[in-house]
Amino acid sequence: MKTALVHFNHSSNDNLTTWPNMRTSKWKPNYGDMLVCAAILREVALKETVRVGFGGTLEQPVDRALIRGSTYLHNNMDFDAANKTLDSIDAPLAIVGLGAQNPTKDVSFLDQNEGAKNFIARLNERSKSISVRGHFTASVLDRLGAKNIRITGCPSLFYTLQCPQISLPERLSTRERA
Repeated sequence: MKTALVHFNHSSNDNLTTWPNMRTSKWKPNYGDMLVCAAILREVALKETVRVGFGGTLEQPVDRALIRGSTYLHNNMDFDAANKTLDSIDAPLAIVGLGAQNPTKDVSFLDQNEGAKNFIARLNERSKSISVRGHFTASVLDRLGAKNIRITGCPSLFYTLQCPQISLPERLSTRERA
């Protein structure tokens, strides 16, 4: 089974996920995004892969496409480039850990963005579900027309292949806030 890795920005060396040295690399890596790549790759058994970045087109057939989630949903995202890439893939899509960012936490901030709506329409049409990082992103996607949204958190939470252990302070169960 051949899988397209969409917008993955990691390197591999001897079956390990690696990244270039920031001091000597021609491009400045985003280590948070690369940690997400590493976490996803640890969780999913892949045999043959081909990579394509947003803006590129996939020139060969694949059985499925795995899209690295990131905080793509913002006003500076090049949705035309992302949509061009998704349109070039003739296979089911799976996005893991999609996020939204907006400094005012206004869930309506992309309501008038046709590129964002088209991006979500493509994910709706060709994905069983859309994995998002949290409730804010789920609310933004709902407004953009997403249908099957699952809040899974950031993929880096699962890098250790363990379910994260979360404990809440007792004070959070009260209505009092300091």
